Amino acid sequence: MSAIPKATRYVATVVSTKMQKSCVVVVEKMWFRSACCSLLRKWNSHIKKNIATRKRMIVHDEKNEAVIGDKVLIEAVGRKLSAHKTFTIKEIVKRASLEKEFYEHLNSPIASQVAKEVASKL
Repeated sequence: MSAIPKATRYVATVVSTKMQKSCVVVVEKMWFRSACCSLLRKWNSHIKKNIATRKRMIVHDEKNEAVIGDKVLIEAVGRKLSAHKTFTIKEIVKRASLEKEFYEHLNSPIASQVAKEVASKL
């Protein structure tokens, strides 16, 4: 079993990947209306909706695998990696798109041959 407690693991959405070996993620937590406990509810009585709280953090991405829009599982490292980084990406839960694979497919030699064949038929 892992030594890091579950409270230090979050599912987050990647917002920016402009840095090397780092990315910015948003952790969103939805609070629900509760009649019994007034401390835990984030109910906006003016618009009559539950409020989602969002926390932006910079996390460590060693292999630069994450793409904007990916759902990732982040985990606390136990010590600060830098002035702003405490979390690291453990795994990518859900890919947002297959953008990298799409562009690699277009640049392959087979794709250029198929494009020439289609152009010749027109």
